[in-house]
Amino acid sequence: MKKTFYYNFFQTKEEEVSSSSSRRPTHQVSRVMLEIRDDHILAPSMDSNAYNNINVIIDPWKIKKRLTREEVSTGRMILSLNDTMEQVFRYWPLEKARNVELGARAHVVLWDVTDESSPCKYGDGPASEAVVLEKGLQDCFELTLNMGIIQARGVGSGDEIGLYWDVRTQGFVFKLFR
Repeated sequence: MKKTFYYNFFQTKEEEVSSSSSRRPTHQVSRVMLEIRDDHILAPSMDSNAYNNINVIIDPWKIKKRLTREEVSTGRMILSLNDTMEQVFRYWPLEKARNVELGARAHVVLWDVTDESSPCKYGDGPASEAVVLEKGLQDCFELTLNMGIIQARGVGSGDEIGLYWDVRTQGFVFKLFR
């Protein structure tokens, strides 16, 4: 199900009456994440057979970006609110998505398929190898990679990467394009 935000801009009648008697505005605009019907046809998957019934070539790399020097040095990739909502939270349960949006950290698995003949799995071991998705500053999200991924692939500033959430493995799929 697709996730979106509902904003409450209006006061209830009770809030309106109480604020008029106290002469202080008591209403604050609130934002709540909800699920709505999803018109998305097919989720990307590492399974190439999933696309055999479709005559259109589908690019699974829904999130593409050039990495900055700060992202490479800290191992924290910035994902936009739109990319996270459309390409990740869409496939998560509402409570898990809400928790991350409210500031909790979600430990996730990341498959590195840069070398397609031997994909590597990260984030499924000890805490030192964790891959974490968490809320960043100003309505963005941060995907924290362990430095082993960055060092193993020789990732540098200006390199282009691709990401998508794989519904079959319930994890991110990562590819370094250079």
